[in-house]
Amino acid sequence: MCIRDRTWTYGPSETDSLFNAIYNCFIPRCGNSCVDVEYWTMSFYERYQKAWDEQDVGAMLDLYHPDYKRVFHAKGIEQGLDDLEPIMSRWLIGTKRSKRRCIYENDDVMVEHFVAEFQDATTEAVLSVHLIKEGLLWRTETGSTPIEKGEPTDL
Repeated sequence: MCIRDRTWTYGPSETDSLFNAIYNCFIPRCGNSCVDVEYWTMSFYERYQKAWDEQDVGAMLDLYHPDYKRVFHAKGIEQGLDDLEPIMSRWLIGTKRSKRRCIYENDDVMVEHFVAEFQDATTEAVLSVHLIKEGLLWRTETGSTPIEKGEPTDL
C-alpha cells in the first residue's frame, strides 16, 4: 500500500497502519512507485551519469540549481542555466564520454574526469569540478586538453 493511494482518517486505530504505509514507501524492498529509493540512494555522480547515459534531458536539468553557472576555461566563456537548457539535448546526444571516473565526491563538491568526443570530431580530456548547493549542481569549472587523433587516451 502506498500512502498516496489511500485517503487516511487519523483515528487511534489508524496509527499503526499509517506508520507501516509510510515506512513501506521508503524501504527498497517495497517495490512500489512511492519513492524511487534506488535513485535517491545513488551518489550524485551516479545520478548524473544515469541521466547522461539515458540521454534524459529532464533528469539532467533536474540536477541543476536555478543559479547554476559553468565556466569553460578552454573557450573562455561562462554560461548560466538559461544558456545551457536549450543546448542540453544536442550536448547529451552529440558528445560521447568515455573513460569516465569520479575522482572525488561529497555533499559539497564532485570532481570528475572523462574523455569527450564532440560532434565536430575533436577529442578532449576533460576535468570538471562541480560545486553542489542544496543537493544540486551550482557551479562548474572545466579544464580540457585536446587529444590529437592517434594519440593514446589511457588517462
